[in-house]
Amino acid sequence: MLPHSSAGGAGPPDAPARGWRTWFDAWVESAYGADGFWRIHSPDVHFRTAATSGPMIAEMLAALVDRHPEITRVVDVGAGNGRLLEELSVIRPDLRLLGIDLRTRPQGLVTQVGWAQDMWDVRYGCWTTGEAGIALADSEPVMIICCELLDDLPCPVVTRHADGWRELIINDDGQEQAGPRLESEQLAWADRWWPGGDRAEIGLTRDRAWVEFIKLIKKRGGCAVMIDYGHTAGRRPVTGSLAAYRDGRALDPIPGSSVNLTAHVAIDAVRAAGEAVGATTSFCGLQGEVVPELLQATTHPDPLLDLGRRSEHSALSSQYVWGSHWWLLQC
Repeated sequence: MLPHSSAGGAGPPDAPARGWRTWFDAWVESAYGADGFWRIHSPDVHFRTAATSGPMIAEMLAALVDRHPEITRVVDVGAGNGRLLEELSVIRPDLRLLGIDLRTRPQGLVTQVGWAQDMWDVRYGCWTTGEAGIALADSEPVMIICCELLDDLPCPVVTRHADGWRELIINDDGQEQAGPRLESEQLAWADRWWPGGDRAEIGLTRDRAWVEFIKLIKKRGGCAVMIDYGHTAGRRPVTGSLAAYRDGRALDPIPGSSVNLTAHVAIDAVRAAGEAVGATTSFCGLQGEVVPELLQATTHPDPLLDLGRRSEHSALSSQYVWGSHWWLLQC
């Protein structure tokens, strides 16, 4: 855990002290500032994701699309290098595919995959450049994929104080203090979704982003699927889940563009946010439960390829690798 500094004899401040800022402000700048992590780093240099480890996540998503024959388009929000959509284009060449990411279109990406360079702004709840809004203005049913996206959306980090939840403030050396008291929506969210523990992440920014995707499929038809690290009521981490990664290693989370800051998603809060605007939850559970239903365990005549597929299948199913990812499907 990061070192903590005292707020002084007068008690915790109700506004950030000079030279300090909220963890939320620090996280936004570290991730999306002019020299933020996501602008200057390629994620595959720092960590592996299930979606880019092989074709099987794409195969599972294709199986979902097969169950919804009305869907003609798939949109991957936070598409990274576009590999997931590229794998999907091989399985379902009839689909119209779109990747949305703050980076420019990856070189060599197949022409079947369209691209919008845009970013979801967690402060104002809107797209930054407008390219995504234009690209999403079609009317046909769509599947929206959020694969390890919401856990990277910055959110307020809070600590439990004697007088209740307070937002954490931090300086560039990683020292923390208890800052302003939570109020209104943030306090209501904490009371409902994270009533216990010493530290927490207020997931309103994730809930609001998901609601926008649900509103889109309500207009167009289709479904939205989230695949991410997460937790639910009764199993919230007592000290929160804010973490940092660089070069494949976990580090103490401090502000800066050299690390990927992330925190697990409150899955039940996201689910409830979608249902509150009219979504129907088709599935909410662990990836290990989904794999047997959506992925056929087949053999390949080439022993090396067969070994690779069996290894990927095992990794996607194992609770020690990616089997503990949560899947949320709402239609």
